[in-house]
Amino acid sequence: MKQEEIYLKIETRLPDYDIFENAIMKSIHENYFILVYQSIYNQIGYDNFSNQKFNTEDFKSFLTKNNFVDFVNEMYRTRISSKGMENIRHLVQQVDSFDDYEKALMIFEKSDRRNLNGTVIKPSPWSFGTKLLHFYNPQENPILDTIVRDNLKIGYMDAKVCMEFRKAANCFINKHDDYFDKIAKSENIKKELGERYIPIPFSKMGLLDMALY
Repeated sequence: MKQEEIYLKIETRLPDYDIFENAIMKSIHENYFILVYQSIYNQIGYDNFSNQKFNTEDFKSFLTKNNFVDFVNEMYRTRISSKGMENIRHLVQQVDSFDDYEKALMIFEKSDRRNLNGTVIKPSPWSFGTKLLHFYNPQENPILDTIVRDNLKIGYMDAKVCMEFRKAANCFINKHDDYFDKIAKSENIKKELGERYIPIPFSKMGLLDMALY
């Protein structure tokens, strides 16, 4: 599936600002775990980084020394095995640059293999990869998982689809910059988040992720 097709699917699901805000409000009400990862932004302290994101070496250290890989696995219930987690921690150390999204994403293809009744099962490594890469650069890297794919009717997931989805998501953000300005000023959103002790701002990509759930 190409960028243009995915972009049209996003536009169809979020055709105007009111629907965009209502989708985020619905996500706040129904998908509390999304707010958990959003609140991590503030704990990580992106505002203190140059360009408000990690560099490659700091991210490698963050993923391994803080057991963040395991935390993401538990938070999203991706059920990658302990062996798979160990393999991911090893593989991320081999990434030359997390700014090269495609090459960084490809490492997750080898993240896990399981065997059930003689049949090899490969959990989707791409979904988990997009989650980790989102935390590397929450301004540009979206999360693509089963719920978002189902909502957009994207279908089969592989590395190429992840790449095209990333392009489409960034295109949507650039075209609808006014949506995010309005969300930042929305008293309804501030009230809902305030009741959950979660502050604004979130990244624009993080907000789009919430709207697509």
